[in-house]
Amino acid sequence: MEIFNRHHVSYEHMPYGIADLTVIFKKDALSDQLIDVICNEIQTSLNPDQMQWIDDYAITMAVGEDMKDKLTLCASILYPLGKKDISIQMINQGTSQKTSSASRT
Repeated sequence: MEIFNRHHVSYEHMPYGIADLTVIFKKDALSDQLIDVICNEIQTSLNPDQMQWIDDYAITMAVGEDMKDKLTLCASILYPLGKKDISIQMINQGTSQKTSSASRT
């Protein structure tokens, strides 16, 4: 986060797992030159095993108190996307089961 702060770049969403971290930005907040600078600084400072920049990454999120009681929620969100040949890259459901998000490129 220090690198992003140094360049006055804020992020929109930051899902993470045990061995990975995804940072999502608004596209219009970054120039190609700034992307290169930030990626180089991350590579130099943190030396990640792998780093990938993905353009046009979209997030769809469902939020609601009653979601924890809907056992087929993910299926009802993902099925229509699959019918439109929309490939899902990541699914994230909060521990409270009040939010669920799907991300795609």
